[in-house]
Amino acid sequence: MDYDPNAVAEQEYKSWQRSADKYIKNIAPMTATSGQVPILCEIGLIDGNSHVLEIGCGTGDVCIQLSEIAMRVVGTDFAENMIHIATDRFPKLEFKVANAEDVPYDDNEFDVVVCNYTAHHFARPLVVFEEARRVLKPGGRLAIIMPIQSEQKCFGSFFASASEELPPEDVPGGTLLYVDDPAVVGLMVKESGFTNIVSEKRIKPIKLEHIDLLLKTGWSIFGLDDQPQDVQNRIRTKTIQRAEPYKQADGSYDFPDVVIVVSGTK
Repeated sequence: MDYDPNAVAEQEYKSWQRSADKYIKNIAPMTATSGQVPILCEIGLIDGNSHVLEIGCGTGDVCIQLSEIAMRVVGTDFAENMIHIATDRFPKLEFKVANAEDVPYDDNEFDVVVCNYTAHHFARPLVVFEEARRVLKPGGRLAIIMPIQSEQKCFGSFFASASEELPPEDVPGGTLLYVDDPAVVGLMVKESGFTNIVSEKRIKPIKLEHIDLLLKTGWSIFGLDDQPQDVQNRIRTKTIQRAEPYKQADGSYDFPDVVIVVSGTK
């Protein structure tokens, strides 16, 4: 599929601006608080001496968790609404509005750059990885976790349903959106100048208390309130049907999601 990077960037910006106030309750349980941080610490070698930059920090949920481990944690996001919320929630941390392709930090400033559930949203991922390398110290680490749409049973239940009903231009996502091979991301990280590349798949289960969290997440990211009611109804019905195999006796859902995990050294 051909992508217009500028159109991708514009669509992504709109999606995350309008989703900011929904992120904490609806989106974070899937993207920020369901086991991502231990993986990031492992592959990024994050410890008490680490200075960490998160690119695409959203409302700061990963940053605040990392701040309990690392010496310094800062976050950037291109969506002003996200940064406003992050700053209000965690005033002791440093957050800045910034394009991932041009972060406002010096060369060789950080030990680790984290891209958590963001790489598949980048309009120009190679440029972002090159920028991450610029701000890393020699020997610094890039740590990436990225969902696989075809193996992401949680949000994938919604994504597949929405993709069947909406035109491609209404589906948010960057050039890596449909990548399911870790080696593809690993090669791009290598092309951006990193060495010691490790790229693999990992199972990262997600538990949701009820299906409404998934539906509200999709509705806010995709802006479905603007779609015809019959389209909304079909997406809701298909999502519930796709998620049904993972429904537990108490009404909660256990999804065996699979993610791409990539790391590299400057």
